[in-house]
Amino acid sequence: MVAPASVLIARWRRLDAAMSRARAADVGSATEMPDAVVAVLHATYDLWEVWRREAQLSRKAQNERAGRDGGGQTAAALISARGGTTHEPVDFARNEGFGRQPFGVTPLGGGWYWQAYVDDREKVRAGWYASRVRWKPVLLPLEVAHEWLASQPEIAHP
Repeated sequence: MVAPASVLIARWRRLDAAMSRARAADVGSATEMPDAVVAVLHATYDLWEVWRREAQLSRKAQNERAGRDGGGQTAAALISARGGTTHEPVDFARNEGFGRQPFGVTPLGGGWYWQAYVDDREKVRAGWYASRVRWKPVLLPLEVAHEWLASQPEIAHP
């Protein structure tokens, strides 16, 4: 099934606005990038849930479909990381260096990078996080996931 425009327009608007905020964030700020990324993760999750519902996918089927390519794996990994903001909770707003949060400023140089993170509840997505997200510049996986979501026919960008 394809989600109706009335469902998609606001969700895509929120994701696009959050992506614009992340792209424009001052990397020297201790709060702009972390806050923007959390907004992207939540907006991504909202679209993911519409996709899951419209495609009528169980958790296993979500992973099978997302697992077909790197974009889907990246999106699923970020959905797992987003869960850390709610279920663990991972504090995205503090920079405490390697291993303490999914992203932060690396001691090897400036800029924001995704840090080590493991969701013990989801082994498949944790593996994708390790290979597709961890240690990458923060915007790269966000852009890849955004592109993948836009390519899903059930939630095509209006």
